[in-house]
Amino acid sequence: GIISSPSDAAPIFSWMDELFVGSGFPREGVSIGQKWTGEKSLSGSPLADLIWRTTSTYLRNESCAAPDAAAAAGAKPGEDECAVILTRFEILRRGSPHSDATPDDYRRNGLRTSGAWTGSGETLDSISRANGLLVSSTQTSTQHMDYEITNAANGSSIHRTGDVQNQVEIKLLPNSQ
Repeated sequence: GIISSPSDAAPIFSWMDELFVGSGFPREGVSIGQKWTGEKSLSGSPLADLIWRTTSTYLRNESCAAPDAAAAAGAKPGEDECAVILTRFEILRRGSPHSDATPDDYRRNGLRTSGAWTGSGETLDSISRANGLLVSSTQTSTQHMDYEITNAANGSSIHRTGDVQNQVEIKLLPNSQ
């Protein structure tokens, strides 16, 4: 209801999907102590074959601690248990670091790319066992980028480097009356 146009909302939902990529659970369900892995291609990057690889572990069940969180999840304080899931992730490139890093859409436009983009981090999620809602999520991550985009026709280029550190915390809030 915040954004009226579906086309305006698409980038937001896409971003949220990337944020919670490690939260995908196995179809057959999970139990305490179980680990599972996932892998997703990162599209839209100036380097080809970048992937987001995750390893998740169902650590334990615990009370959805904060009374506000329990109320937001539709439970009375003390009645709702949360599944605590730890997801570790990394951004890396498949194949040899010396192989061509140019994505097809860049190549079609007469560009060539080279370089590296790596990252890692972890997310700790608390998910209501009563209804499956995310009650809280804390994520920390770092990324290192060092890549060059070159125009194949005239040799002009752009070289970008950067280091990013993030910490994100999300909490489910109760509905306002």
